[in-house]
Amino acid sequence: MAKQTEQHDEYQRQPDIEVYIKNCTVQEIITWLNDIFDDVDAQDDLEKTSINLTCMLAEQTIPLTIYIGAAGKLFTSLWFQSDQTPWASDIDCASQIAVTLDKEVRCATNSWEESEDSDNQWWKVTKEGKEVVNW
Repeated sequence: MAKQTEQHDEYQRQPDIEVYIKNCTVQEIITWLNDIFDDVDAQDDLEKTSINLTCMLAEQTIPLTIYIGAAGKLFTSLWFQSDQTPWASDIDCASQIAVTLDKEVRCATNSWEESEDSDNQWWKVTKEGKEVVNW
């Protein structure tokens, strides 16, 4: 957990969190979410390619959308539409998923700010660490 604390110092809290998980099933994601949040309620059929959920954490409601095949067939997007998540930044969330689920996770290097210079720059996060890649 010390690593996450260091990351919080490097990054400002983002208004939302979006990460892309490689080769991960919806059931693996739901199981992980149930370990993190007090309650997870699916608003949609889990067989859809776009699934809306509500996650509860300490009486905070956090909307989440899961997009299957969001970045090609191999990646699934998780978009937490709140700044009240357990993570201050995309990289914090990606790091936890990578370690807990042993999956490759990608997220933007430039937070939520648009920049032509870094449009293709993404963090590639695995349990071994992180690196910047063009994607």
